[in-house]
Amino acid sequence: MVLMEDHHTDTNVPSPHDSPELAGTSTCSEKTSKKKTQQRTCIATREVSDKADLLRFVCDRSGQIYFDLTHKLPGRGIYVSTKEDALKQAISKNLFAKAAKRQVRVPDDLLHQIEVQLRQSLLNLIGLSRRAGDLIISADKINKFIKSNEIECYITASCEGSDSRCEIERQIGACRVILDFSSEELSDVLGLENAVHLAMKKGGLSQKFLKQLDVLHNLSTASTKNRK
Repeated sequence: MVLMEDHHTDTNVPSPHDSPELAGTSTCSEKTSKKKTQQRTCIATREVSDKADLLRFVCDRSGQIYFDLTHKLPGRGIYVSTKEDALKQAISKNLFAKAAKRQVRVPDDLLHQIEVQLRQSLLNLIGLSRRAGDLIISADKINKFIKSNEIECYITASCEGSDSRCEIERQIGACRVILDFSSEELSDVLGLENAVHLAMKKGGLSQKFLKQLDVLHNLSTASTKNRK
């Protein structure tokens, strides 16, 4: 599996001091810094970004291109910006083949595959948030919890103008309102009959959720209704 991958790391790392004790600490910091600042170049825009902020693709032995949502599939990665135009450019200009230095097969519905995977991942994060105790379910509980200032985002399948949604949006202030999922999708992932009003508490899971949601919105050709 031959794949070109540009490596960029932060070189502004403290040098070891004369003190042996500080030298050991600095070496550890350097390893941590390099791990956290790994960067890659988008094959379309040629912009350098943190690898975690880019879409990763891998090529199997047969030349098939796969989207790697988790950044864990074996093989050297091909990286593309999360902007929809960048991915379209990478496909139309045959940039995946140039990066892989071989003939590759890019699925005709690659963009759709990515969107489907992202939506499922987002739903899974909602389910994981519930298991972690970070999800508030039902309009009444959300209204009682708003004053705590611990809500990161409000996820609803409620119709615009409904009393419950209007009341929550009136109180929720700057929290993001997410309108991307149907009641059926939310109910299915949570094992409930009629999940309509959800809120995610602030934390690592909600930040990961919103980051992936932004990627989905950037890639989606349809207009989105979520607001900040």
